[in-house]
Amino acid sequence: MTTMTWDEFREQAVTRAGLHAIGGDPTARLAYLALGLCGEAGEYARAIGDGLRDEPRPSELGDVAWYLAMIEHATGERAPWPVAGGPSSPCVVGVMMAACAVAECLKRPMQGRDLPTDRLRAALADVAASVALAARFWTGSADGMHAVYAANIAKTKARFGDGGFTVAQARALDAEAKR
Repeated sequence: MTTMTWDEFREQAVTRAGLHAIGGDPTARLAYLALGLCGEAGEYARAIGDGLRDEPRPSELGDVAWYLAMIEHATGERAPWPVAGGPSSPCVVGVMMAACAVAECLKRPMQGRDLPTDRLRAALADVAASVALAARFWTGSADGMHAVYAANIAKTKARFGDGGFTVAQARALDAEAKR
């Protein structure tokens, strides 16, 4: 498997995102992305708390990374990559706290206030560090992010095909789950 950089992951995520369906208002997109980041951080925490096997953990971290990539794209702000150092723990609290800090920044434009770019950049860096540290922990590898990228890409391709996410496909999956 070829290795992927964070920039390559972000660009492929943007190409398959289907975010054009999330209203034309940039503040609505930011709200959607903030909710998604916090929701996926919660799913990662649940995967840890449920004592699930290791496989769902990189997949859930991949979803957090996807939203991080989308927020970077939408705001033009970037987290520093690669991330090095830090504790060797699953970083559940770190992922959750960092996601919430990003959401706190992204809610400001919904109030007609300026986006606090310095605080946002620091919060994005915290998400990146937490995800990278957790990826290292769960994969036992210094380049655990590659497993996270691969898990996210495989998951979204399995659900939505090579073309990526669309609202119509997501609604079809919802309808199928109700049957």
